[in-house]
Amino acid sequence: MFHRLLSYLKFLWHSKNEHGVHSPFIFKYVTQCLYRKNKFADDKVENIVLKSLDYFQCGSITVVPAEHPLALNLKKVRPHIHMADNSSELIFISDCDDSMVETYLLKNKNIGNNTIGILKGIYKNKENTQLWDQIKTSDRVRVTVDLYYCAVIFFRREQVEEHFKIRI
Repeated sequence: MFHRLLSYLKFLWHSKNEHGVHSPFIFKYVTQCLYRKNKFADDKVENIVLKSLDYFQCGSITVVPAEHPLALNLKKVRPHIHMADNSSELIFISDCDDSMVETYLLKNKNIGNNTIGILKGIYKNKENTQLWDQIKTSDRVRVTVDLYYCAVIFFRREQVEEHFKIRI
């Protein structure tokens, strides 16, 4: 519990809003997607996933684990989105777990330049926070957006490596 409180206070201290973002790609994502008033779900992370699916016009998503409530809700609210075992568009991992992150993000051969990863629980405990720090240093990862509740990971090779902490 102490770890979460301390990490939240650190996050608030170091995080910015859209005015602290100097990347046009991330600025547009923050202002036109994350800060949109539309509320698709009560859960903040689920709302971020739904907004991101719409903003990036994703046709498929991998939800890990597959029985996560988000997968069931997606079938109702976004029936046109294909639930894939290994999507190259958007990958949502509901718990920051070593093996899941390695399998679905770091060693996944399906990940392309435009693949987006959304990872929940990066500040749940010290181990998750350490894993999050390792993910940011991966050669494959170019841009990350730390939203405290979750993180958004981009693999865009043309992008300069940057890591943002954004308040939503």
